[in-house]
Amino acid sequence: MTVSEDAELVSWLQSAVQTGALRIHVNYRKARRNDAFHQALVARVGARAVKIRDRFLFGSFALMLVWFGFAEALELNAVMLPVAGSEMSLGSISFFALLLALVLAGRRFVRPLQGRLLHEVVTSDAELFDSLWRAGALALMAMSGSDRLCSSPKGDWRQFVRRVRQSVE
Repeated sequence: MTVSEDAELVSWLQSAVQTGALRIHVNYRKARRNDAFHQALVARVGARAVKIRDRFLFGSFALMLVWFGFAEALELNAVMLPVAGSEMSLGSISFFALLLALVLAGRRFVRPLQGRLLHEVVTSDAELFDSLWRAGALALMAMSGSDRLCSSPKGDWRQFVRRVRQSVE
């Protein structure tokens, strides 16, 4: 397989994803181990955004554990407040406020680095796509046809894309 043929297949794959004929699933945990993927993502959105994305889940869990410690130390669960006609503990109210803040922060900092952006980065270079495929970080799904799923590294993405391309055109 030549590099130009791979580039042509990845280019068609990118347009098929944009039109909805194919879907790509990117396993971010496996993909971020690839230096070329990491550099392409940093070039696209900046190093700060990628660091936030990589550390958000761990940081959120750590913050929740710290909150539980403070809530127990301050005995917030013993303080009851009337909310919507029933009693709720101050610990529960503060927990829901923290959870809401984390969800909103996730929507602000993590969500933009998913979906379309990852698909664009993955399909920006044929060599990057192939190395991510060999690492087991990708899966392809056709929206029609009998052969609908091809997951890495077991499947042959080139043959799968050719078959889907023939069935679509």
